[in-house]
This record gives sequence, structure tokens and C-alpha cells, in this order.
Amino acid sequence: MPTDVEPAAGLLLGDDDEKLDTDQELCDEEYESKNDILMTFRIQRTYLLRCVVTAAMGSLLLGYDLGIISGALIPLREDLDLNHVQLQMLTSCIIFTSIIGSVIAGVVADWFGRKIGLTMAATIFLAGSVAMAVSNTFEELIVWRCITGIAVGMGLVICPIFCAELAPKRERG
Repeated sequence: MPTDVEPAAGLLLGDDDEKLDTDQELCDEEYESKNDILMTFRIQRTYLLRCVVTAAMGSLLLGYDLGIISGALIPLREDLDLNHVQLQMLTSCIIFTSIIGSVIAGVVADWFGRKIGLTMAATIFLAGSVAMAVSNTFEELIVWRCITGIAVGMGLVICPIFCAELAPKRERG
């Protein structure tokens, strides 16, 4: 064994009593550190739960936005006098632009962080939703639906990453 490497604690060569004392000290230190971690975990558990529920609700709402258009197609067709091709474009544009948003999400999450990335996605989503609600023409509606699609893609990528990173290592699957 090289002389510059020290033996690990608990594997000391020599007297057995010394080894037992060292092992007991390690167990006591380990026990105290586990208690500290558990106390910290209990305090932060509610915060963790709130963050995970918020992020999961973000994914739920984004998925809801993808499907809600089906109930709005008939009133939109009547109000804006849309043909079938326009209705199909209106339905599918959010899916295509969410691909762009999902590609952008990785870069945004790496550069700015997960929290800021989720905040950006939520802000874009909110602005797009409000703008879609006040749109008077098909062109305005399609533009804002595409912008909302970018937010949907960003959110659907960043939300699971954020949830996975918040989970304590010992509780990850």
C-alpha cells in the first residue's frame, strides 16, 4: 500500500478497540447528520410539494390548452366565418409551434435556469391567451395561437425537468 494514502476510517490497522470506537463515532456522526437532513427535509417538504404541484399544474394547463380548441371551433367558425382549412390551421398551428418551443426550452432552461424558463413560458402563455381572447380576425388569432404554442412547448419540456430536479436524491425513481 502506498505511504501517501491513508486508510479509510473504520478500517484502521491495529487494536480492535480502537476500531470499534472509531466505528461508533462514525455511526453517531452519521446519525446526527441524518437527523439534520430529516429536519431540513421536513421543513422544506411543503415548499417542495408546492413547487411540484405548481409545475405539474403547468403541464396540465398546457395540455388542456391543446385540447380546448375542439369546443371553440364551432363558435369560432360562426363568429369569424372560417372555412374548414382555416379551422384545421387554427387547430394544428399550436402543435407545430410547440415543437419550436420545445427546442428553445432547452437553451432557455440552461442559460436562464428552470424557474426563469417556466416564468417566461407562463408569461408568454398568459399574454397569448389574453390576446387570443380579444382577437377579432383569423390572422390575429392564428398569430397569437402560434405564440402560445411556443410557450406550450417550453412549458412541456421545462416542467418535468424542474420537478425532477426538485425531488431529493433519495426519493427519485
